[in-house]
Amino acid sequence: MMTSALLTYDLRVLCMEHGKLIARALDTLADLTHVVSLQWYNGGWNLVTHTPEQWWYDINAGCFDRCVPEARIEVEGDLFDAGICRLTGLDGYFHAQLSGAITPFGAMAHRRECRFRLLDGDDVRALWHVMKERWVLGDNQRLAQACSGESTIWEVHFGRLVVEFKDFLIAARERLRLSQQELLVMAERSIHRAVPYKPVVFYSLTQTEQLAELALSLRSLVECGRYQGDVCIASAMPAQRVEAFIPAELKGRHRLVRLCMSGERDKAMPLLASLASGMFDEYAPVVCLKSSVLVTRPLDKTLRRFAQGASLGAPVEHVFEGDDAPQANKHGAFLGAELPEGHKIRYGFTMSVVVVPSTRQQKTFLEEALRSAVSYLGNPRHPAYAEHEAGIFHYVAAVLGAFDPALLTQRDCNLDDQAMPGQVDGTFLCCEEWLDSHRKTLMRSHLESLPRTLS
Repeated sequence: MMTSALLTYDLRVLCMEHGKLIARALDTLADLTHVVSLQWYNGGWNLVTHTPEQWWYDINAGCFDRCVPEARIEVEGDLFDAGICRLTGLDGYFHAQLSGAITPFGAMAHRRECRFRLLDGDDVRALWHVMKERWVLGDNQRLAQACSGESTIWEVHFGRLVVEFKDFLIAARERLRLSQQELLVMAERSIHRAVPYKPVVFYSLTQTEQLAELALSLRSLVECGRYQGDVCIASAMPAQRVEAFIPAELKGRHRLVRLCMSGERDKAMPLLASLASGMFDEYAPVVCLKSSVLVTRPLDKTLRRFAQGASLGAPVEHVFEGDDAPQANKHGAFLGAELPEGHKIRYGFTMSVVVVPSTRQQKTFLEEALRSAVSYLGNPRHPAYAEHEAGIFHYVAAVLGAFDPALLTQRDCNLDDQAMPGQVDGTFLCCEEWLDSHRKTLMRSHLESLPRTLS
């Protein structure tokens, strides 16, 4: 028996009782104790609890503001027999599918492009708890558009992975680790995001020469970046050797991971292997840096803006056409590129600076993307692999909006500066040329600063 109903401008939820769709006056439900709605209250948008009143939920408007007489809403047949919910007096029907979703069809259906989810009491309480704890709304101007009856939410987006609303409710009810996941709910013209902020900076080392670069990068992370979060370093080298290059300020906040090269794919993309291991599930966002990248500005503000802002609100440019488009929409936003032969494949990505907003949901996308690329090209050492990979990474960085893509290939370094590379107008500075020109000097200087027993 249903005891509560979540009725908001965006979620557009109808009531369900004994497995049947109902649309009656709320006070006629004997066991209904409260109704929750998203409304403007005390100068902001809030989840407001109502006691049942003589109100109807206007399906067409998607809000409480308009009363709908009972005679105008009828239910024909059983919900699980694909019953019909008829809006008498309106042109068109709403067809109740077996999944419990109602999709509009008929005349003027474009004005009702939404899906209603039918919730039981446990579903409502689970979702309400998550929303109260983690909901973050956008600016008032965008929310004003959402409450005009045009907003349609029927999916939950975790990063770029689209999750059906019903599946999300199941996850909430089973108490999965939602508190450590990014919650991104997308409306027609608004993005509501709520993310935990626990950043981690990740390095992967495969060559001994990278140790000197790592020491300089970590130093810039602490001094210029003023970074206070955790650092994870994956390496196939002995832990004691890597430890010697870690600044004292990061002691206790770093984690060394043994990098296992189990195959060509792991060798090509250590980041993917690390994500698949689940070691970053509790972090958001994850910042993956090459050892040759220096931080030139305070990092916290940049990461918080990425984590809490609407940077993922920009639409992903789908290059799929024809038969590929429905598949891309069904499984979420995939990135594609057209090869000279005309084949279209999906890609994973690695780059100098990669920000992964929610690693648990990204793993499926990354696995599928890299598998497709490697499968088509034959192996990661294919001459075209690096070129395609770099192009896709560049594109991903632009779409995510985490950093200015131009900075990722910045080469405007002051080679006359013997202390640090020249400052550029950005957070990160890729400085391979500077490091190459000073590699011997840096290595000698660093070794001289180490304890004599280690040098």
